[in-house]
Amino acid sequence: MNLDEKIIDIKDLRYEYSGEDGKKSTALDGVSFSVNKGELISILGHNGSGKSTLAKLLNAQITPTDGEIEIFGINTKDENRIWDIRQKCAMVFQNPDNQLVATVVEEDVAFGPENLGVPSAEIRERVDEALKIVEMEEYKKHSPHMLSGGQKQRVAIAGILAMKPDVIIFDESTAMLDPIGRKDIIDTILKLNREKDITVLISSHILGELHKLATRYGVIDKGRLIKEFTAKELDEKTEDGFEIKVKEADVQNTEEFFKENNVDFTFDGEKLKFIISKEENSDEILKQITSKGVIPTAYGFKNVDLEDYFMELIGGKHE
Repeated sequence: MNLDEKIIDIKDLRYEYSGEDGKKSTALDGVSFSVNKGELISILGHNGSGKSTLAKLLNAQITPTDGEIEIFGINTKDENRIWDIRQKCAMVFQNPDNQLVATVVEEDVAFGPENLGVPSAEIRERVDEALKIVEMEEYKKHSPHMLSGGQKQRVAIAGILAMKPDVIIFDESTAMLDPIGRKDIIDTILKLNREKDITVLISSHILGELHKLATRYGVIDKGRLIKEFTAKELDEKTEDGFEIKVKEADVQNTEEFFKENNVDFTFDGEKLKFIISKEENSDEILKQITSKGVIPTAYGFKNVDLEDYFMELIGGKHE
């Protein structure tokens, strides 16, 4: 797998919706990033931040107001190549019922390749393989509408797999599922990426399920891509530690003390936080700090997760 092979390129992307009153609303503004083959990228953002609009643009359901998107070198504005784009960069929706079209599971999975003109014998092979990957082969004669939410979503994924895409976009694809169903879909996504070398973009506002999942993360807030970071960078930001808060007047003295004593720390200029790793002797460090005349306003061990970091990036505000 070549993680340096660029397969999606997004430049200065802007998209505007027109309301019923004719007024325009900006959903995405100035978004630029690229995706390499084999990556698993999580797009984070509150509802209404622009995640679903980005997914639709990547799947060529809508075209940019300004800017460019290229999927394997194909511009999404090229109306003659829309189905080529959708075959290469497929999408799994939030509600699986919107993606199920047949009355029998195996017929539903076969729908996509049939429309691509795949020969009948190959379609049967693709259907069997796709259902096996999502562990739904025993349900191939069932009605999809009689299945659980998680099972329906796996059938929807099988239908996408049968079209042999290089990239799959999961747009809030676990939002309507119970915890067990969500775990099953996340496990399936990981399997597709790690065992089948399928590049994945997954958007969700349920941040707990995305921690430790991706190779790279992007944060969208009010239509703008405000931050990108790798899994390694996330680990560094979310490491458990001992948190100390001090008054603004004491920041410089505390920072100098940490540097002099080779104590690893992070500084948030707004919240004035210092994190000491658990390996450090926190009691001894507290004594030394207070001996310098610095009185912490709060301290204690803190578990930091992806949601904490996300809220920090967007300033702790909800849509």
